[in-house]
Amino acid sequence: MPTYSENRAKKLVTINLADDDCAIAPTLFRLGLPAALGAVLLVLAYLEDAFFLYFWDAQSHVPLGYVTPFLALLTTIMIAIATSLNALVGQALGKGNLSEVRTSFLSAFVLIGCVEVFLLVIAWVGFGPLMEAFGASDSSVASAMDYLFPFTLTFFPLGLSGVGCAGLRAMGFAKPTMVVGLGITLTNLIADPFLILGFGPIPSLGMQGAALATLLGALVGAFLTFVYLYQHGVFSLIGLRKRFCEIGDLIPEFCRELQKILNLSVWVLGSLLIDALLPSLMFLFIKNNNAMAVALGLGFRLHWVIRAPLLGIGTGATSIISQCWGSGNYLRIQRVLKQSLGLFLAWSGFCFVASLFLAMPISISLTPDFPHAAEYLGFFLLVFTSCVGFETSRSLFTNAFQAILKVKFAAVFSLLFLVCILLPAIALGKFLAGNEGILVAISLANLLAFLGIVYVVFKTDLVERLQKLSLS
Repeated sequence: MPTYSENRAKKLVTINLADDDCAIAPTLFRLGLPAALGAVLLVLAYLEDAFFLYFWDAQSHVPLGYVTPFLALLTTIMIAIATSLNALVGQALGKGNLSEVRTSFLSAFVLIGCVEVFLLVIAWVGFGPLMEAFGASDSSVASAMDYLFPFTLTFFPLGLSGVGCAGLRAMGFAKPTMVVGLGITLTNLIADPFLILGFGPIPSLGMQGAALATLLGALVGAFLTFVYLYQHGVFSLIGLRKRFCEIGDLIPEFCRELQKILNLSVWVLGSLLIDALLPSLMFLFIKNNNAMAVALGLGFRLHWVIRAPLLGIGTGATSIISQCWGSGNYLRIQRVLKQSLGLFLAWSGFCFVASLFLAMPISISLTPDFPHAAEYLGFFLLVFTSCVGFETSRSLFTNAFQAILKVKFAAVFSLLFLVCILLPAIALGKFLAGNEGILVAISLANLLAFLGIVYVVFKTDLVERLQKLSLS
């Protein structure tokens, strides 16, 4: 007899493959909004750290800013594995292979554990010299390392949450992302003042306390994720015991799936290279400037919050595209891309209008001790963040290739954009208009990519190209 999750998965495929354009937007919102809220709540945990650290020591925002490139790397790796699992689960559901779904989940969790060890080594050995290359002082490096090493331990539980929720979204269960994000944020919000500022017998731990509070939140998130995985039948005690008894037959299948998700994640990470490297590039261009470090640290955190709704919609689109590809519904893929780009453009317009009125007041209130940082942060929000839809459309385009397991196309597209457009634009912007020119150049480069993507999706024979691509 089919399980509850099997029946739900079959129902999801039927809904997603309907040929009614009016059903696309509701499905995008149903899958994307909980993911968007979960992503917003997760990034808010980073802002909570900055808020309470200000009351501990206003100067702590300087080392916190220099940590931003590592946060971007950590988040990008997690997104790469989550995107890979989302695509593999969607493909397996499109073919009706639920056994492969469970093996994909297990392989992704093992990969998360292996990456955790790699990140600990990188954080311990390589990040200090990197911050010195950014122009950070010895005291800033020491404070940043106090935060960074315990924070790196959060990757494993946080990765389990992010990757597990991505797989559940591919199965049609979007609510867990929101609940898990809420659990992480609330735990961090409660723990931050106690661990950062101290209370009673609890000593003031400052930067280390902020990282430990985030670790506690990540552990709560991992626990909630496994509750949902058990509830929806991905893992169960009976199923695990049965699989343990058949472990000899399962090892080859698991190794194949692990190799598949590893290869896919590496290529996906290549396509996300811009997101991982952009903070580092900007820090290199504005080196030896603590005020700019504060502005970029807060700016990227706010940018990630504003970008999160579009990433949620993009996640919903990726889930639908992967299943449509598995069932051969190429016209539906084009329709999903068209409606997603329309939503992205609308969100960018809203953010631009809002930033005209709110960018400077927010910046001044966040950086009262760094007047130069407030000025640059306001410009960051106005120029860079208001064009968030253009940036995220590029991510949607690469995610579409990833969803159909054509990850090399996505990686090549991102690499060409980085080398041929973005890097020259940043260098030219720095030369012509200084630090402000960098932001303008990045926004114009993303606008150019957006116009190219719109042309491909709306003006070319995309359906025929996808049909030919499926045969390659």
